[in-house]
Amino acid sequence: MARRMMILALLALLLFLAGCGPATGNRDTSEGGVTIVYRREGGFAGLSQEWVIHLDGLIEAPGELQMRVPPAEVQALLDQSAEMLETPATPEPTPCCDRFTYSVTIIAGDQETTFTLSEGALTDVEEAEMFAAVESLINTAEPLP
Repeated sequence: MARRMMILALLALLLFLAGCGPATGNRDTSEGGVTIVYRREGGFAGLSQEWVIHLDGLIEAPGELQMRVPPAEVQALLDQSAEMLETPATPEPTPCCDRFTYSVTIIAGDQETTFTLSEGALTDVEEAEMFAAVESLINTAEPLP
């Protein structure tokens, strides 16, 4: 009886943890579409959040929340980042000391470029501006009903 309870508790825990994973979002980038994926992970609680930003202004946020920004703002963000896409992606930082790690992945067709920033680490000014622009875009988005 105790073994059966333990197995049920383990199954319940696994189901709970599966629901806590980051959103995968709809990453259909066919026909020249572009998708921006912004992730924030780490901290004391081991947070893992993901926002998927589509070229049409739709943002898929954590918890299945959907938001919208004007498509022109997404295009402006891509235009601002265009020069950076020609440089190599930044390496993954080593997680440390309950700090947050942020990443921006730009997916265009079959090309993927990821930029990563670790809280408290020195970074390139252009990269820091791009991360700030992505966060600003998300913060100004209007929730969909």
